[in-house]
Amino acid sequence: MVENSYLILILIIYFSFTSILKAENYNESYYWYDGNEKKIIYLKDNLLAAFPNNNSTSSTSRMKTTANTKIVNGYGHGYGSKKTIIYRVNKNVNVKSLIAESVPRSPVFAPSVQDMSSLLSLPGGIIITFSNDFLPEDVQKWAVSNSLTNGRKLTFKKKNIWAFDCEPGLFGLKKANELMESKSNSNSNSKAMNSKIISAQPNWWRMVEKK
Repeated sequence: MVENSYLILILIIYFSFTSILKAENYNESYYWYDGNEKKIIYLKDNLLAAFPNNNSTSSTSRMKTTANTKIVNGYGHGYGSKKTIIYRVNKNVNVKSLIAESVPRSPVFAPSVQDMSSLLSLPGGIIITFSNDFLPEDVQKWAVSNSLTNGRKLTFKKKNIWAFDCEPGLFGLKKANELMESKSNSNSNSKAMNSKIISAQPNWWRMVEKK
């Protein structure tokens, strides 16, 4: 009888925990590389980030917000940081009524199941650190072979860090992971050049608290 009671208690705890996870919409995990360290992030599929063009009234005029849908407005950082609005969405919310189709958008992630203060999104772009012996002309040649555009070197002391453009959303995350993993792929035709990559990661937008 006691064993049955313990079993019932364990089942209640298990199903309560899984219900919480489902309610929080952490249904899928992704990963990225912080240097050589692989980090797991969790998709918040009840959130959506939008990046309105501050110079265009046409793209922002249809961005309607209410207290129930808009949870973040503009506070965050990332290279070339853009105005960012994070919306709470669900099956009852018509995304098209909130965000014009022309406005770039991205999924939203969190570094842990419990964390709602460190949200991440992908406004577009990839940040790559090359070895210092990889010259600018080498970088530009490499970028062409990897279909990356508008490469520009960033000023970070003596590090050889470059930013490249790409569309907002998952493309930058997947491309950065592909580049990191190609360094050890013996079948890669560009292994010699990719071996010059020290780190590659998407240009994360990270939420910060307003001070």
